[in-house]
Amino acid sequence: MTPHLEDSIERLRRRAWLGAFLGTSLRLFAWTAAGLAAVALLLRAAFRYERLEAAWVYAALVVVPIVAWFLARKRVPSRDTTAAWLDVRSGGTGAIVAGEEIQDPRWRSEVERALATQPSLPRLDLARPGRFAFGALAFAALVVAVPIAPALVGPPTVLQEAVLERVEEQLKALEEQVELEPELAAELRENLDRLQREGALAEPEAAFEALDRAQERLEQEAYERAEASQSAQEDLARTAEDASRDPQAAQEQLEKTMQQLAQGGFSKDVQSALEKELGAAGASLPPGTKLGAENIEAISKDLASKLAAKNGELAKKGLLNAKALAKLGELAKLDGFEFNEHVCDASCEKKPGGT
Repeated sequence: MTPHLEDSIERLRRRAWLGAFLGTSLRLFAWTAAGLAAVALLLRAAFRYERLEAAWVYAALVVVPIVAWFLARKRVPSRDTTAAWLDVRSGGTGAIVAGEEIQDPRWRSEVERALATQPSLPRLDLARPGRFAFGALAFAALVVAVPIAPALVGPPTVLQEAVLERVEEQLKALEEQVELEPELAAELRENLDRLQREGALAEPEAAFEALDRAQERLEQEAYERAEASQSAQEDLARTAEDASRDPQAAQEQLEKTMQQLAQGGFSKDVQSALEKELGAAGASLPPGTKLGAENIEAISKDLASKLAAKNGELAKKGLLNAKALAKLGELAKLDGFEFNEHVCDASCEKKPGGT
């Protein structure tokens, strides 16, 4: 290979690498700058970062030329491909390809004659990636240069609206599972309505604190109800176990537990259990009712099952977190007490009150 041919091949490969490097760098810069500008805009709009604080995200742009350098290396043509390109643009005689592949002095004059035309190097076409890069750069500069009005960064932001919506859903879920005292329900609803009305006028920090307090209040109410439910389930389990040994004492304990549940917001569950087993309306046993062991056991199991399901729903809605559930323990298992649905058979005709 002649020195002239060697120089031509290397010059063309350097040109190819330069074009690949510049084009890749501009495209990577455009995509990366646009993405980082979106992050900076989010930081300024949602989290109230200062301009210089948000601008630090652009530091990630330093990796663009490094990545582009590695990618450009893979796009540089091989020596054989480069020699073929030179040969085609020097007349297509095949002398340059042969001179690159065959080390024979006889080809020197043919190679030199072919290279005498000095084919021009490929033009670098950077207009299109350059426009993209310029647009991304302008957008990135505007993100940190243009002031953002307080109305855009104050609540309700998307995040605050999402939190408020979640709190409203939790309040609705709590009201569906538990009968809240009218005063408490009105207070909780009034707090949410006030946050909805005044959120746009409050500072973001104050708005989030108010939302946190509202959510904590709901979680506390839910935990207190779940704790009462857990205690009642354990009492019902003992009542079911004692029913066969001492029906009278078991009935007294059952009535006491049902009274506590009714006062704690579970009167509908008590009514449902009594209606299912006895066909009686109300949240307490009719005066003078004497229950048999089977009735007591059936009512206890049905009521305990309903309570466990309610606690499960509260947990599913996020009102009982992991810490609260750890305190309550396993809600579905109560020291050997299992909830088995009673199925009627022929014997139930001889045992009034069976379900």
